[in-house]
Amino acid sequence: MLSSDYLSRIENLYTTYNNTIKLLIADIEAKYEKFPIELFNEIRALHDHIARCYIPDLKPETIKDEIAKAEGHIWRIILDCYKYLNIHLSDYVKNFEKRTKRVDLFVVDNGQFYVTYKKLHNEAIFSVREAKKIEGIDKTKSLKKYEDAYNQYTELYDHINSKISDINWAKRKYCVKFGLKALLWIASVILSSLITISVGCPKLQSIVEGVIACF
Repeated sequence: MLSSDYLSRIENLYTTYNNTIKLLIADIEAKYEKFPIELFNEIRALHDHIARCYIPDLKPETIKDEIAKAEGHIWRIILDCYKYLNIHLSDYVKNFEKRTKRVDLFVVDNGQFYVTYKKLHNEAIFSVREAKKIEGIDKTKSLKKYEDAYNQYTELYDHINSKISDINWAKRKYCVKFGLKALLWIASVILSSLITISVGCPKLQSIVEGVIACF
């Protein structure tokens, strides 16, 4: 028979698994469209340690050790979930920056979009760096920092998608502007060539002058 203290700790493990881990796993499956094998192994180990606590005539010291190991797996699972999600969201932001590298994002929402974007991005990067620094020193604080980064990246993801139509408009505006510049450059090259060729040919020179007058 397990003591009330052991039963309470096991109950806390299942509460954390159902209320926290399941939600994170659902998010991972939605984003990656697959289940990482490393997480599967951690979850299996968690349930194995809990199941061993119910072996008949098991010594209290052994039960205590099994619960402690299960609690360690719970921490590892949550940590890995946040890491997987942060990597995915970070890659999404990197791809967004690559696609909008030459786009003037200050035209979106009168510049407020980019201000908020940079703020959230910098906060997320800082949280991940801080989490990595203290991961081997203070696992509780490290986990909290990874959670903060996940929340910041999620807010950033939502921020980008809330303005996606305006961002696409800014991209089209850039394409039009770039296209006009390219056409003007081509036109200037052609006119320069014609001017050079027309030297010594009055008839051709008059035609070139007429074309130039149109600009």
